[in-house]
Amino acid sequence: MRKRIFIIIQCCMVACMAFAMQANAQPRPDSVSVHAGQEPLDFLLTDEQKETIKYLTVTGTLLDEDYEYIREELITKLKELNLKEADIDTIPAYGFKCDKSCDKSSTLDNLLLPKGIKHVSDGAFFEQHIRNFIITGNFPTLGNNVFRE
Repeated sequence: MRKRIFIIIQCCMVACMAFAMQANAQPRPDSVSVHAGQEPLDFLLTDEQKETIKYLTVTGTLLDEDYEYIREELITKLKELNLKEADIDTIPAYGFKCDKSCDKSSTLDNLLLPKGIKHVSDGAFFEQHIRNFIITGNFPTLGNNVFRE
């Protein structure tokens, strides 16, 4: 019995240490978090971030030009686009439509939809290659050809 208790205590200590190490870890250099809405996303990112970004987390509201910037400049670089805490209730029609620069090699590993999303419009992710489409709130209504490839 003592041996079991000792093993359980050791496991708890290891888990606590791992959690503490993760909490103190430095942010990834290819990970960027921004609060959008006041300034265009293009202005919120430094030149270095624009070159190295792989993980983008957005809070606030995306402007019309932000969808275009993500679609035309960032989407082929990103592994993850996290919109979970963004104040967005509708993804506009063709908002993240893949342009000519997209191909199978530019797959977005994770797309986290906003918690408050209500509707994904026609062709929002048209011809986009998304491995994991993560709904973080209620399931939204979907327009036509949202994911058509």
